[in-house]
Amino acid sequence: MGGNLRVAGKYGHRFHLAYSLYGDYLYHERHFYDEAEEQFLKAIDSIYAYPPLTEQMQTVMGNAYTGAADARTMMHRYDEARAALHMAEQMHAEPEFLLYSKALLSAALHLPSETMQHLADLQKLNQETADQLRPTVERILANEHPHFTR
Repeated sequence: MGGNLRVAGKYGHRFHLAYSLYGDYLYHERHFYDEAEEQFLKAIDSIYAYPPLTEQMQTVMGNAYTGAADARTMMHRYDEARAALHMAEQMHAEPEFLLYSKALLSAALHLPSETMQHLADLQKLNQETADQLRPTVERILANEHPHFTR
């Protein structure tokens, strides 16, 4: 794989988008959280591999960190999810992605007021995304989500 990244970098290409999109698919469609996390981390590595790290690429990397955080949350690896969210913030991930990830993690940690605040903030940015996430966090907080029942 390293050879492919070197060749891609030589021509100005990166595989980060393919890794991120595959990570999204594994996360949202297949619910293979460990494999999704691996793909998001590959996206991050592929960006680090070929400097310079522009402002745009920092945001892309931050978004990949939010994907890793979401996967880790679903696997109950909350400290690692927090660390990934911290990196996402440092890399200036898109606010919508950060709020989604924060709401999910807060729900998993059973912090209802924090969860609802993140969801309200997300709703201001993207009503559709907030509407899609709301049933999930509500099920988590109500101990009705299959990954988070106590």
